[in-house]
Amino acid sequence: MPSIPASTDPTRAGAADGAPATEAVLRLSALTVAFDTPGGTVTAAREVTLAVARGECLGVVGESGAGKSQLFLAVLGLLPGNARTQGSARFRGSELLTLEPAMLDHVSARWSCCAGCRSPIPSAAYGSTRTSSPEACVSA
Repeated sequence: MPSIPASTDPTRAGAADGAPATEAVLRLSALTVAFDTPGGTVTAAREVTLAVARGECLGVVGESGAGKSQLFLAVLGLLPGNARTQGSARFRGSELLTLEPAMLDHVSARWSCCAGCRSPIPSAAYGSTRTSSPEACVSA
């Protein structure tokens, strides 16, 4: 899957040419997702790099089977045991690919809210089901 960054310079999340850089809320750097199979290694996504700043939206599109779902399942820690990842996936500075499951649950709940979810989010991280705006989650 070719990498289509939100900015042509992944160190400048959401920055238009000449505009100051902003802190990336989500940053993928050279993220590769592969699966070990009896027939050999199958690469689902290769060296994807993107950065998304606060308030910015990014759509990832591609053909069926291009690896879009596998890429973000990797970010959420939801890949099967035969999967391997390389590269980096950071949410608000925290490396997601090496987080313990309990911490990843906390991060993914906040990510869902930041992504624009306005429906109730059941989350142990918030202590209850919470409905919120993306702005409240980003500033939380």
